[in-house]
Amino acid sequence: MGNVLPPTLPMARRALATGLAITWGRVIGEFGIVMVFAYFPQGIPVKLFVNLQNDGVDAVYAWVWLLLLVTLRFPLWCLAKFANNTRY
Repeated sequence: MGNVLPPTLPMARRALATGLAITWGRVIGEFGIVMVFAYFPQGIPVKLFVNLQNDGVDAVYAWVWLLLLVTLRFPLWCLAKFANNTRY
């Protein structure tokens, strides 16, 4: 097993980065399900949506930037790390 992982992981890292980015999108996309089925959720995306509906954009502007800074770091890191690698 020790001889298989060193050459296999570098060859599969673009596919792994793609899978991680798709997983991230899927996780963020679960927000709709939480909104439909949960009665009183208190997660940041749900709280933002509720505050946006009640108070408008000015009430959630800072929280939206915080959420974007927290959640977009990972897919942007994946793109920066693995996008320039064109070897197959």
